[in-house]
Amino acid sequence: MANKNSVNGQLTTLDTIPLSLTATGTMSSDFTTKWVIGIGTAFLSEFKDGDWVFDTTNKQIARIDRVISDTEIHLEDAFEIDVAAPIAFKKVAQSRAREISVDVGGSDTTIDGVTCKANFSKSWEEHMMYNGTQRDFVDPVIVDGATSACSYLLTL
Repeated sequence: MANKNSVNGQLTTLDTIPLSLTATGTMSSDFTTKWVIGIGTAFLSEFKDGDWVFDTTNKQIARIDRVISDTEIHLEDAFEIDVAAPIAFKKVAQSRAREISVDVGGSDTTIDGVTCKANFSKSWEEHMMYNGTQRDFVDPVIVDGATSACSYLLTL
């Protein structure tokens, strides 16, 4: 059972850990730039600097450097795959996770684009910054729970 400083659950769809939220509108982005252009979006009210944009179509995620306007976001690093046609997307809030653990169910699945065998377990932990006092929290993880139900534990 999870304590008040952790969240556990099960994924049965493609999602991220921490879980993503549906965002308004559609977006596109050229992989040669760090810009996201929105159509019918509400970036200023739905996102903040440090949040993540989750492209469910291409199974990629990028961290927001700056929210510029309701229709423009600047990313820390460009998406790896071009998002030429406008697509639906999701938001992942800034992670405050110190550790993320995933247990794959009875079938193979993908985690962050890597095929993982059935009954496989993986954990990611926070990193300490150069001065040893400032924490660098765990980045969100993309898990395809649709191909195999995956259990997760998010430690805050």
